[in-house]
Amino acid sequence: MSNTTKEFICPCLSLKKEIIDNNTDEIYENVFLHILPYLVADKKNLKEYHGLVSYDIQDVLLYDQDIDIQKKFISAAISKNKTPTNMKRKFKDTYSIFYSEYKYYKDTVGSMADNVTYRDLDESLEKQYRQIMIVYFILQNLIRLANHEKLYSIANARDLAFINCVDDENKELYKERAITTAWNNLHDNALIIFGFVQNLLDKLGWADTFKIQKFLAQDHYNKINECLYSDELQSAFKNHMSYKNDVKNILSYILFASETIGDKKHLQAKDYYDGTVLSPKIITKLDLSKKEIDFLPISNEERTFILDSKKI
Repeated sequence: MSNTTKEFICPCLSLKKEIIDNNTDEIYENVFLHILPYLVADKKNLKEYHGLVSYDIQDVLLYDQDIDIQKKFISAAISKNKTPTNMKRKFKDTYSIFYSEYKYYKDTVGSMADNVTYRDLDESLEKQYRQIMIVYFILQNLIRLANHEKLYSIANARDLAFINCVDDENKELYKERAITTAWNNLHDNALIIFGFVQNLLDKLGWADTFKIQKFLAQDHYNKINECLYSDELQSAFKNHMSYKNDVKNILSYILFASETIGDKKHLQAKDYYDGTVLSPKIITKLDLSKKEIDFLPISNEERTFILDSKKI
C-alpha cells in the first residue's frame, strides 16, 4: 500500500485490547456506526459524519449513567483526564470508550452546529445506494483482476463495470457518467463499501447473483438488473442498522479485499490503491481474519475487451 494510505477511523479502537475484549458488544456497535460514514461521505464531509457518530456515542453512553456519574464523565473529559482515579472500576471501561470518542470529536469537529445529521446520512444511503453498488462492482473487478498482472488497473476495473448483455450490447446496467460519478465521489471508501455490500448481499441471499462479468448471459443480466432496481435492495440500505451485529463479517470482507489488491498495481502506475484500509493494530486488536469469496474468473471476452481497448 502507498505510504499515504488512509486508515479506518474508529476512536474506541485506540483503546487497549483488554478493554476491547471486555466490552465487545459496545465496541462492535461503535465500529459499525463509524463504518456508516464511509458509505456516503466524500473527502469533504467524512470527518463531519464521524464527528456526528462520536457525538451520538458520547450522548448514549452518558444517558445510560446516573447524574453523578454523568458529571464525573464530563468533568474528567473536560480536564483531559484519560484515566480518572476517583472513578469506580466498573465505570472506567465505559469512561475510556466515552473519552476516546469525546477527544476525537473535540479535536476534529468541535461543534455539530450547521453540520451533518443522521437524517442526512439516512437520506444519502437511500439516494446513493446505486452509486454504492457501482463502487462495489469496481472493487469486485479489481479483486478479479488481481492475478492478472498485465491487466490489473483501476481503469480496467472501471471499464469492466460497464456490464453488457451478451445478446444485446446496447443494454448496460450503468452508463459511463454514473460509473465516473460514483468512483469520483466514493473511491477513497471502496474497501469499506465492499465489505458492507458483500455482507448485505449475503443476508439477502444474492451473493452468487452479484458475481459479475462484463458480458453476462441474458438471464443473469436480467436478474441483476431486477435486483438492482428492486424495493428489496433499497430497503436493505434503508434498514442498514439491521446489520449492526455483522461487524466482524463486514471487517473480514474488508480485510480480504485489502489483502487481495493491497500490493497490486498496474505496470505503468506509480502508486497502489490509496483508499481507506484497516490498520494493522485494528486487525490485531479485533483478532480479524479475512473472509474470502470466489468471484467469476476473467473471461476470454473480457481479456480481449481490455487488450483491444488499449489499441484504440
